Amino acid sequence: MDPTRHYFSYMQSAMRANWDAPALTDYEGTVSYTYHEMADAICALHAQFASLGLRSGDKMAIVGRNCANWAVAYLAIASYRGVVVTILPDWQAENIEILVTHSDAKVLFANEAVRAKVDPARMPNIEAAFALEDLTCQTSQTGQASPTLSYSRTNPPSPTTATKLTLPTDNMDELALIHYASDDIQFPRGIMLTHRNLSSNVMFGQDCIATGPNKRVLSLLPLSQMLGLVFDFLYPLAGGAHIYFVTHPLSYDQLLQAFQTVRPYMFVTIPRLIEKITHRLIMPKVKTVLRRILWRTPFIAHYRRREAYQTLMEALGGALEILIIGDGILDKRVEACLHQIGIPYTCGYGVAECGPLVGYEFPEQFAFGSVGKVVDRMEVSIDSTHYHHIPGEILVRGENVMLGYYRDMQLTNTVFTDDGWMRTGDTGTIDRDGNIYLKGKHTAPVISVEEEDDYFKPRAAANSNK
Repeated sequence: MDPTRHYFSYMQSAMRANWDAPALTDYEGTVSYTYHEMADAICALHAQFASLGLRSGDKMAIVGRNCANWAVAYLAIASYRGVVVTILPDWQAENIEILVTHSDAKVLFANEAVRAKVDPARMPNIEAAFALEDLTCQTSQTGQASPTLSYSRTNPPSPTTATKLTLPTDNMDELALIHYASDDIQFPRGIMLTHRNLSSNVMFGQDCIATGPNKRVLSLLPLSQMLGLVFDFLYPLAGGAHIYFVTHPLSYDQLLQAFQTVRPYMFVTIPRLIEKITHRLIMPKVKTVLRRILWRTPFIAHYRRREAYQTLMEALGGALEILIIGDGILDKRVEACLHQIGIPYTCGYGVAECGPLVGYEFPEQFAFGSVGKVVDRMEVSIDSTHYHHIPGEILVRGENVMLGYYRDMQLTNTVFTDDGWMRTGDTGTIDRDGNIYLKGKHTAPVISVEEEDDYFKPRAAANSNK
């Protein structure tokens, strides 16, 4: 197996190869960057960090909704050898303030909604605040942020300066990210991930899911969560793709329009959303008794399922190459439907502490009902004497696994076994082919489906008829 390649190595190559190509765009917004404009913005932030006296290892928090400037802020902090702190913007103001302080962050990047609800006086370590709308900066000479924010911005460097931007690749085992997976202020859980953890995830994506400058991504998952951060942002950008960030909640109809506009090659989603889309688009085709009979009738079934396939693929933009479902257990009726009509889907498994990948499989080899096989550079063990049949806790170790929890050695020691395995808290089994079956998480509520309707119940004879 090849040694882990730093994700900044991929990013550097993508930046130089796609200098004038689009990189980051706010969907329905005005902010957009080509790769060289992204490099310019990174250099501009580096200059501001230096003027603030920030050093390698300093923590900088990002609290805001997905947007191109969120991505630029992340890249600027990480390439400055700072530590990115990610916190969900929807949490209560008090919780955000406590988590920012717990992280020892000196800088805060936040959007207007977050800045309006937090009190800078409650975050005494913050020395500078940046607005995610335009990356302008407010500083405090005393080290105490003022509740009244006034912004000034330095001029960005010229493209000539940006061409000299070199992303560091000699820091694989340094702390890169503190990810707060919970807003529990009594027990803050700051997951510490290194550049090696992130790089192993990005490298797996590059090896297994082809991307490139002609590929588009619709970023829906929060960047402040690991699945969204790595697979809606870092991995595709490292391959030269163009990412569209959804900056505000969309209605169902607006979401379908976004797919038509962006035409993504890949869609990473959670079970609840694909369940909702599938039930709205496919259920009408099988809701009556006659339609159900036709769905199962030889020869006719082929055309009915082909029609359903085309309907769903067109709804997802018409250019979809792979549908990746993670962060939970997919409803088996919906999975059976996707399987029957031939959608190129796969269900993966991950935990934030692994940045996030644990299990994945190519759609062609994916085992129905599983969450894939263990990914490269990782090991999985089931704490059960009969792990093929009796569920046990899923244990993991390898290059994706975190350092531990920030400022909480007791919790870190609790989650790791004496021989280096990390307890995930999930339960599951592994079959003889290495497929992982998750048992310990509950699927999101099924939307718009009658409970007695078991039409999508898995059947032994269910075949792909794409």
